[in-house]
Parts: sequence; structure tokens; C-alpha cells
Amino acid sequence: MKRLVTIISFLLLIINTGNCQTRFFKEYPADFSKEINNITNGRLRVNDTNASLNLDYGNRGEVRSNGLMLISVPENLFSLEKAELYLELWGGHPGTKNKHFSLNGKQIYSLQEVGAAAGHCVYSNPVIPVKIQHLVNAANALLFSCENPKGWGHYIIEHATIRCYLAPDHPVLTKNGLHHFSAEIKLASSNCILGDEVGMQLTYPKSHESSIDSVVYFGRYLDFDENGDGIENDWHGFSINGTFENHLGTVSEPPFQIVWNTSMIPDQGKPLAIKALVCLKNGVRYWTPVRDGLYLSKNRKPVTLIPCTSMPVPFWARASREMKATMILPDNIDKIEQAMLLIKTWYTQIEHSVYHFSINNHEYTIISEGCDKKPLLSKIDVNPAHLKSGDNEISLFCDTRHHGIEVLLPGPCLLIRYHE
Repeated sequence: MKRLVTIISFLLLIINTGNCQTRFFKEYPADFSKEINNITNGRLRVNDTNASLNLDYGNRGEVRSNGLMLISVPENLFSLEKAELYLELWGGHPGTKNKHFSLNGKQIYSLQEVGAAAGHCVYSNPVIPVKIQHLVNAANALLFSCENPKGWGHYIIEHATIRCYLAPDHPVLTKNGLHHFSAEIKLASSNCILGDEVGMQLTYPKSHESSIDSVVYFGRYLDFDENGDGIENDWHGFSINGTFENHLGTVSEPPFQIVWNTSMIPDQGKPLAIKALVCLKNGVRYWTPVRDGLYLSKNRKPVTLIPCTSMPVPFWARASREMKATMILPDNIDKIEQAMLLIKTWYTQIEHSVYHFSINNHEYTIISEGCDKKPLLSKIDVNPAHLKSGDNEISLFCDTRHHGIEVLLPGPCLLIRYHE
């Protein structure tokens, strides 16, 4: 019995230690350059395997991209707990499938399919666990590939980084005393019931306060799928060039407080959760423990998320072709207090191009100047008088013959908050 207790205690120690060990990590971004992948615009195009001999497109400059990415990892691999690859990934062209890469020629890793193979426009932030033994303490070669039934098509990696999770005896932790560092989220309210405004801040050893550069807060709850992974009840937020958007908030001044407005979050069938990413000035990142078991107040005004019931595949407006989608709203239109349209797009700004976006023939602006060749999440207040019970028509028109405007999955959605 004594030996059994000892074994159980040892296993619990391993489990608990493992939870602490994997909280610290460092990031190493990819190097995109003409010398590495033959492309000069600072991002990686990954072509269909037959693109080089495609009769229509084989001589285009995009086809010269070889799909090679180099990421230098100057780490003693024996001091790592785990590793993962994080990507900012456009699509790619509708129909693109079998997206994958090899890591130093040691194993093929698949990229999650989130809609491109079925013909949709998508933009996602996949996280792919990679085996530490497949890394090298130097430049790592990642060779990406894909297939498209048309023999032409590619996806684009805008940003990539390898996250290396540090063992507790990693030199960067012991040297800076971080092996004793811990941080948690403290809510302004003492209970687990969330109101329309939720105050929170970070608790941490005051001796490390000057070492903290910023704190990034995230929430897990049901809402619009802005990170494109096909999951609504998820950790929300996506990144552009490594900077997060549509998360709970980022703060860079002690005591690292934010206020989370939950008034337009849909009613939840499951508990919510929050966590924070603590960014230290020496480049180390730290995940706080997840604070789970949070609930929206039962006395709040009801909020509903309404997706499209039908939309084009792909939802891509160009060459003066009007694209239409439909949303079905219930009969209680007169009880709407606030309505908000959420739509995520990707487009290339073409001079003199004309576009129109409308809801039931009422025009709204969904794109903005300066958001060129990167995902844009638009949150637009909608006049409740422009909505009706039953079918509501969404229309998108763009006259350019070039790239046009892509509406990314999950497509347009409405958030509707009702009177009490």
C-alpha cells in the first residue's frame, strides 16, 4: 500500500509539474525572402503540385514560389517540453485541398481543413503540434504543398512562427528567476456571474512587474467564428502579423486591467472561460491558468447569433457579378433593441473599383481604406427598421475584374439583442 501511495504521489507530481512546465514559451518567426522561396512580397505562396505545367498559369510569377519556409530555432532541444507551429493562412483558392508540409524531411504534417476544399473562401489560424525530435537547433526547413482539382490554385501563409515551450530548468527561466513566476486573472466581482461589463486584472509577483511588457486576454464562449476554424464555442481572437484582434483586450500598464463588454455576446449553453497571455520583455511568453465555470447573468437581455441560411459558394464578388445570401429572422422583430452585422472579408484594393453591400436593399460599408491583402473583421450597427421577419437578403457587388472581395467563412452573421 505504501508503495502504491508513493507511485500515485509521483504520478500526480508529474501531472502537476507538466501543467506548470508548459506555460512558458518563446516564439521564432519564419524568414520569407527571395533567396529562400523566390517570392519578394514577404509572404509564402504554396502552389498546386501541377501548377508549373499548367497551360494557362504556368508562366505566372506566383508559380515560381517553391513552398519552402525556413525558421531558425536557436534552442537546446533537450530544454523544451513541446513545440507547435502557428500560422496566419489565407485559404486558398476555392477547391484547394490536402494542405500539408514536411518538417526537415522527417514527417508530413496535415493542415486542418476548414472549408477551402468545399469551395469556400476561408482565412484561419491553425496551430499544429510538432515533435521536438523533428526540429533542429538551427534553421528548420518546412516544405509546404497542396492540391487543386483545376491544376491551378494556391494558399498563402502571411505569418508563421514556431512556439517552443520551455522546461522549468530552461536557462532563460532560471537566469531571470522566472521558474518561480506565476500569474492569474482576478475578476472585479467575487462571484462567477458576469454582467454586461466584466472588470479583470492580472495578479502576479510584484517583484516581476517591471519585467511584464503587456498582457493579452482571451475568452472562450459561443460567438461569431472570427478565427475561421469552424468552431463557434471556442477561444476567440485572431492575429494579423502576430498582433491579436477581436480578443478581450490588450493592456501594457500595471495593474493590467481591462473591462470586457459582454452585452452583445450570444446567450450561452455552456460555461465561459478566460485566460491571459503574459508577454515578458525578454521575449518569454506565459499562459495563465484557465479560469472556467463563468456564467452570464440570467437577468441579462437576450442575445441571439443568426447565421446565413444560404450563401454563394464561393462568396466572392468580382467582374460585376452580384452575390446574394439569405438570413431568416423570427417574428419578434418589434422586440429588437440592437442589431449588429459581423462579416470577415479579404480583398485587394483596386483603384476605381466600385462595390455595394446591402441588407434588404439598404446599403452598408463593410470594407475600409488601408486594409489591403489582409483579413478584415467588420462590426456594423444595423438599423432594426431595415430587418424583417422571414427571409432577409444580403447582396454584394464588385465591378473589378481583378481579385474582388471575398466573404470569408462563416459568412455574414447578425447579433441581435432584444428588449427585456
